[in-house]
Amino acid sequence: MTLEEKIKQLRAAEKRLRKHLSEDGFGVVGRTAEGFGQEADWLEELKRYRDLEEQGRLLVLPCKVGDTVYEILEETVPNHHFYINEWKVQDVSTQSIKYDGSVADNFGKGFVQAIPTLEKCLDKYKETGNTEYLCDLANYAMFEFMYPQHPKGHFRATDSRESAGIVGLSVNEAKGIKSW
Repeated sequence: MTLEEKIKQLRAAEKRLRKHLSEDGFGVVGRTAEGFGQEADWLEELKRYRDLEEQGRLLVLPCKVGDTVYEILEETVPNHHFYINEWKVQDVSTQSIKYDGSVADNFGKGFVQAIPTLEKCLDKYKETGNTEYLCDLANYAMFEFMYPQHPKGHFRATDSRESAGIVGLSVNEAKGIKSW
């Protein structure tokens, strides 16, 4: 018997039993009909999940929003080392859905321009204050780092003397002020 056939059978039994509710002095028929209906509902939900899985649209993740996850990263520039990032899961999405395709194709082949898209994220953050746009901005900055589209795109380690600078006063600069 298929899932569809079982659901149909349970719905028919529920319907037949509900016709006899007036004869049910103890409520047994009503409770049985409700049980058949509940079982059919559960099987319909299972069928929806099976259909999604068959379509390749069901995704089971090893974490949920609010969980802490760890990422081990390897860096080779300027020195070879590993470090661990700890993250709190705030959103559950996948790169291919959120960024619509593979990063290598989109950015490596120049289909998506990382810097103008990054700038759009910054504008949206300034407009709304929603920090998710800053996460997107950071992702687009990383895509530009991984697949530079700038004509002179390269990496060279620099120190603070070559920094782009900051807007404001750093804590170290503030410590030099006597009123601090």
